[in-house]
This record gives sequence, structure tokens and C-alpha cells, in this order.
Amino acid sequence: TRLAQEIVTRTMRIIPFNVNVMDANGVILASGNADRVGELHAGALLALAKKLTVEIDAAAARKLHGAQPGTNLPLSVGGQVCGAVGLSGAPDQVRQFGELVRLTAEMILEQAALATELQNNSRYREAFVLNLIRYEAAHRPELEGWARRLGLDLERMQLVFLLELQPGLDAGANALHDIQRLQMRLLARRDDALTATVGPSEMVLLDSWEPARKGFESTPQRRLEALAQMVREECALPFTLSMGIALPGLEGAAVSYQSARS
Repeated sequence: TRLAQEIVTRTMRIIPFNVNVMDANGVILASGNADRVGELHAGALLALAKKLTVEIDAAAARKLHGAQPGTNLPLSVGGQVCGAVGLSGAPDQVRQFGELVRLTAEMILEQAALATELQNNSRYREAFVLNLIRYEAAHRPELEGWARRLGLDLERMQLVFLLELQPGLDAGANALHDIQRLQMRLLARRDDALTATVGPSEMVLLDSWEPARKGFESTPQRRLEALAQMVREECALPFTLSMGIALPGLEGAAVSYQSARS
């Protein structure tokens, strides 16, 4: 309903006709005419059934219960029809605006779908890290499945860093804000970064390490130094950053976390 209302508000700023937005069942979710919200839209039902634009003139409107003249276009996101948008008015007058309204509506829906996917993906990664560092043998098959979907090579050495900010008595909320900002900064640098908030002022970072790899950040100590530098740049609070021992496998990641905490 919120997205439908956004579509109505944005499109009616630029066209002089009423706009209705319907769900996949043809029910009006939002409209420039608030009295129509909740009604079944006959034109939308036709557009959804045919998956094509359907125009209704005055003569056809008289034959369809509750219908008004206008044009109705199906909305698709990711190849799936998810609803319809309708413009009220004589088809000859509203036809030229139909595709503009459809494109605007689909853009709004696609942006919302992407935002939800990114948010869910972030939560999915965080849940995986939290379950991994609290490893229980009974959850091993599930954790292995998660690791495969995230592209985590469990044969490599797993290395856990633990960051603890040290806020003052009245700075607890700032610490959590700084932790979340650091997580976003890490994701901006590495879109495969696996982090989790483990307390109001604590964050863990799960990293994989190949002993044979060459380069600036080829050793755990250099990775520790690079992470510490980034924290200093992003956060004014004093902090403790510790690094666990590097071990392979699911159990290795859990032991690395426990050693970092110790």
C-alpha cells in the first residue's frame, strides 16, 4: 500500500489524470480518488488476465460493473506480473501517458525490491556469522549449506577479528552507530565481507586466509593493522581490536572467535 501510494503521488504530479494502482488480484491499493481504495477494478482484472494494456471507453464502461473509462497496464518486476496501474479518462486522452506511468511505477517497485533484497542479504550474512561463531555440531549441515551459498571456502584458514569500542557512560548509542557505520564501510571496500554485531559496542569480522598468498595484506598481522587503521579513520572512540588464531573449517572459525575474545 505504501509503494502504491508513492506511485500515485509521484505520477499525479506530472499528469493531469487520476491514477489507480492495483494489486495482483485487481484490488485498488491507492488512488487519487481515495473513495475507490479497496474496490475491485474491472479494467485491471482484464489487463492482469491478458498481461496486456486494456483500454475501456465510455460504452465498455457501462457494461462493466463499477468501471470507468481509461487505460490499464500490467506491472511487472523481475519478469513477474505483480499488479496493474490505471489512468482514468477518455482512452484517446490518457493513452499517451500510460507507458510513462507504467515505467515510473515499475522503477519504484524495482528499487524497493532491490532494497529489500540487499537488506535481507545483509541480515542473512550476519545471521550466518553469528551462528558460525556460536558453532554447534548439530547445526553443521545447515552452516555448510550457508557457507556454499555465500561462496565461503571452508578449506581455507578462517580468521576472526573482534572489535570492541570503549564508549563513555553516555555514549552507548554512538558506539552502536559507529559499529554499523564500520560494517557499511567494510562492505563498501569488500562486498563479500562477513561481519556481525555481537553487542552494543562489539563487532566481529570473519576473514579467510591463504598462507601461500602474496601481497600487502597477505599475512594476518597486516590485515589486523589495515583494519585497525580503518577503525581509527572512522571512529573517534577508543577501541580494542583483537585477532583470533587462524584455523580451517567451521570449528576453526568458532575457535578463532573464542581465542580473539580471550
